[in-house]
Amino acid sequence: MSFSSLLLAGRTKIEAILYPTADNYVDSRSSAANTVFNNQNYLITDWGTVYGTAWNTTRSFMKFDITAWANTPTQVKLWYRSSFSEPVSHDSDIFNVDATWDTETLTWNNQPSLTDSLIDLTIPAWQDWAYVDITSIYNAWKAWPNYWLAIWWTDFSSVNNRRLYSSETWNSPYLEIIS
Repeated sequence: MSFSSLLLAGRTKIEAILYPTADNYVDSRSSAANTVFNNQNYLITDWGTVYGTAWNTTRSFMKFDITAWANTPTQVKLWYRSSFSEPVSHDSDIFNVDATWDTETLTWNNQPSLTDSLIDLTIPAWQDWAYVDITSIYNAWKAWPNYWLAIWWTDFSSVNNRRLYSSETWNSPYLEIIS
């Protein structure tokens, strides 16, 4: 058992809480495309434009270690908290990541490929907590060696980036496994 997981024995149906074992974001700007953004307080996802021309894309990546959980849960929730104080929520998508990555070396220029979008994710306004049901992704992970997610902005109506708190903060995203 790793330090990234916390057992909640004797509580309703919650089997485990799993925190990311790693998280990073990557940035497409030429000045940042080879920069490693690990150990940051935020995970950033955005797509920006200047006068209608795309100039910046960021994606966030998370890893979870689920190897200790052989059971098929009834539900798995990815909990996350927005770090912005805005009155409007924005849409992003969750993608499965099809290759390994290292938190010490991940950059825009060496990021792994993403699969098709798996689940819609709404990043809430006003620093709220929210969750998305990723049970289907979790169950698919059991057949794959990769337990990694990517979050990418898909709401192109705004140039502001969306920030989620990372595992470096007390507002860390986590998986809630329910059986």
